Amino acid sequence: MRRDVQRRIIHEVIIVLCVLLILTFITRLWPIILLLILAIIVAALRMIFLSVKTVEVIVTGPPLLALPAPETEQSILQKAFGLLQNRITNALAAEYPDARWVWGTQNALEKFKNNDTLIIFLKSAGGHKQATVKTRNLLFLSLDYGIINSKQKCEEQPEKEIEEPHIFDFTEDCGDIPDGATTNYELVAFQWVSSNLISINERCNEAIAQKKEKLFMPSEELPHPESWFDVCQELKRNGFDEVLIFEDGIELNLPH
Repeated sequence: MRRDVQRRIIHEVIIVLCVLLILTFITRLWPIILLLILAIIVAALRMIFLSVKTVEVIVTGPPLLALPAPETEQSILQKAFGLLQNRITNALAAEYPDARWVWGTQNALEKFKNNDTLIIFLKSAGGHKQATVKTRNLLFLSLDYGIINSKQKCEEQPEKEIEEPHIFDFTEDCGDIPDGATTNYELVAFQWVSSNLISINERCNEAIAQKKEKLFMPSEELPHPESWFDVCQELKRNGFDEVLIFEDGIELNLPH
């Protein structure tokens, strides 16, 4: 704005000098004419200088560091649940190094959030088949194995005849199923999904990264075919909305 005012003033000065130059030229005042010509040249140069636009270089400072996204209640719960599973594994390994476990409580995350009773199924844990996970305020306290009942003791002594039919767990080496035994395929499906859920999620993420729309799990990777329906139900409860059963396996439709 200030430059525009200066240019306008100089423009008016040049006009006045030109008028004086004409008058002095008529009167033949040569020294004054030379001074006026010099003044007009200086004013013109000044006006040209003011007309040139200067480019202002704006120096930007270093970029601001992005603040980390605030943690939500769900993310904190997921971290606490992951820590709980690690504590269970460590506590179980401290007493039974060869033991393995799966969740025996459906919707364990919600149960954990509400401080409800949590049950885990055990294998190779000194005869214990299940344990109760004691928690308080999202913190792991201990494992309660309970007392081995007479039925469990009979299972550990093959020379004694098992009169009552029992439920077989596909995760254990059951051998030949005796007459009258029944298989809880719903439990088989639940334990299979619980044991392989992390692997299934990783394979789904890899398939999505490769822009695939489906993930097929052949029969060789699945438990008994009669449990496939229950496997699909468990997968749906764990966030897989579209699950299809085929003769040779199960197919997951991946989100786009």
